[in-house]
Parts: sequence; structure tokens; C-alpha cells
Amino acid sequence: MVWKRILLAGIVVLFFTNFLQAQNNWELKVDRDGIKVYTKKLDSSPLKAVKTVCTINTSLSVLTAVLLDVNGSLDWVYSTKSITLLKQVSPSELIYYSEIDVPWPASNRDFIVGIVVTQDERTFSNPIPNG
Repeated sequence: MVWKRILLAGIVVLFFTNFLQAQNNWELKVDRDGIKVYTKKLDSSPLKAVKTVCTINTSLSVLTAVLLDVNGSLDWVYSTKSITLLKQVSPSELIYYSEIDVPWPASNRDFIVGIVVTQDERTFSNPIPNG
């Protein structure tokens, strides 16, 4: 079950790394059970960016349903203390608020996330590329 938490937490982290600008030198930190976790230093922050790479044996519709199930995130997003849907813009777009439980002496962290799910029309009818 730990690998599932790492995997799903990594997916969420990937959404946040899109907003961060930094050099492209990812350093492999963990390679276990088919999950690779990379970090890199950010020029604009003392925090490190995190990227998780893995293969998920599921359909895009199931993965999308998991990502858009805000209340279900409490079950798999690491250290989530609370999560609240702020706005359901459309069936494929939402905005939510979340608070992450951080160990003492640090304070809990909170953030607002906007998710828009789209699929490239070229991969819609054939999601698995040939060869």
C-alpha cells in the first residue's frame, strides 16, 4: 500500500512542478517497485522540485475520475488534513482548497489547485502508440 501512496502523491506533485521554473537537471533519488522519484534544485526557491515517473495499468478515464474526485483525495494524497471543492467549473475542470498536515515544528501548508483535464485528439481513439 505504501507504493500506492507514493505513486498517487507523485501524480499530485507533478501538477505543482508545472508551475515551477528551474534547470532541467533531475537527480534520481528513489527507484523502487517500478516507481522513480527525481528531485532538482530550483533557482527561484529554497525548495526542491519533485517528479515521479511510473506506469499505471489503468485507463485514462479511471485516472481522470481519481484526479477529479476531490473528496476521495483524502484517501490517497499524502498528509492531506482537509480538502474542499471551491468550484466545479465543468465536468473536466475544478478548483479546490487543501491543507497538508506538516510535522512540528513547521506549520501546516495550504494551497489552491485548479485542475483542467483534456486529452490530445490524436490519442483519443488510439491511446497506446504503436511500437
